[in-house]
Amino acid sequence: MEIKKGESQRKEYFYDDRGLIILEVMSANRNQKIEIRYDYFN
Repeated sequence: MEIKKGESQRKEYFYDDRGLIILEVMSANRNQKIEIRYDYFN
């Protein structure tokens, strides 16, 4: 499977107790992984 620029093979989302996304992980293959951490200030 060829992945074009800007695409990801898999996305995972992790949530806190309030149901808000706290971590998004995108991976194209085993060597490429992007983690986005969310912080909420309320």
